[in-house]
Amino acid sequence: MASYVRDEHSEWLEGYISGKKDAFTANQSFLRLLRRFAYRHGFVQRTPHGNNSKT
Repeated sequence: MASYVRDEHSEWLEGYISGKKDAFTANQSFLRLLRRFAYRHGFVQRTPHGNNSKT
């Protein structure tokens, strides 16, 4: 999702980053924004695990 925003909405991202005090803070804030957005809209990351044993 972060790469999509960087590619498709670079002008917005530059404006967002320019309002932060440094690059590290800007990146952390941007990632936190994306995590909150994903949680709010029900996006989840599903990972496979080895507990699927059929008997």
